[in-house]
Amino acid sequence: MITTSHSLALNQRPVLVVDNGSYEFRAGWATNPDGSAPDQPYIRERNQVARPKTLINRDIDSINIVGDQFNHFDASKLHKRATFDKNVVTHITNVEDILDYCFSHLGVNEQI
Repeated sequence: MITTSHSLALNQRPVLVVDNGSYEFRAGWATNPDGSAPDQPYIRERNQVARPKTLINRDIDSINIVGDQFNHFDASKLHKRATFDKNVVTHITNVEDILDYCFSHLGVNEQI
């Protein structure tokens, strides 16, 4: 987990890089903990969100599956939705779900 403080100078704060492309979502830190540049992004997923449609369990139906994780589920039981439609963001709730997924996997747990 990364801890940051408002008292840190701007050049000492960690920088998060997010590329929200129409097909692929990439995110990662601008530098490694040792100060070197990373070779590739930490998160690289398809820019899609899926929701189960089981109608049996509301707890299962309320989860959001981001990126390539829905390959582990039965495709007929998922409602997939892309974030973009002809390179225009049409589903802003998907952007929020993807950013939540990104921040939780990168260890960002506090608001700055």
